[in-house]
Amino acid sequence: FVPPFVQAAVGDTVRFTWVNGEHTVTQSSGVAPCNATINGFVSGKQTAGFTMDQVIENTDPIWFFCSVATHCAQGMFGGINVPNGDANSKTTVAALMPQWAASNADIATAWNTTSSLAAGTPALNWGNNIDLGSVDPSLQPGIAGSILFTRAVIA
Repeated sequence: FVPPFVQAAVGDTVRFTWVNGEHTVTQSSGVAPCNATINGFVSGKQTAGFTMDQVIENTDPIWFFCSVATHCAQGMFGGINVPNGDANSKTTVAALMPQWAASNADIATAWNTTSSLAAGTPALNWGNNIDLGSVDPSLQPGIAGSILFTRAVIA
């Protein structure tokens, strides 16, 4: 999902647009972002050209993922109105990115490349304040990939 995280006000419509491949958008939770919630929204498998609109009814965080094969485990999930952490939080993207890069060579390479590409632009810090404290730590590196990809796209 690009971007994987957005903020929206009550009454706003978030549009999911399929660009390529077969994907879903399925509502989940921050505690288990790769598992569908009961009575949540679900698109079913769709391909390029399909769109799905989600009207925002409140400001509570809404999590979503792609339920195709291993897509979610590879980082294909995101959220609407996911809370931001404060500057001292140890669970924000900014605080966690160095840890992810230190333990994963692919993330380190992507971080260095994206940092060079986005230098001097707002894209360099996009997503830094997103608080991932409620997300399973095993899924957090997948978020790193999504955030770095989004930074590269908007740079």
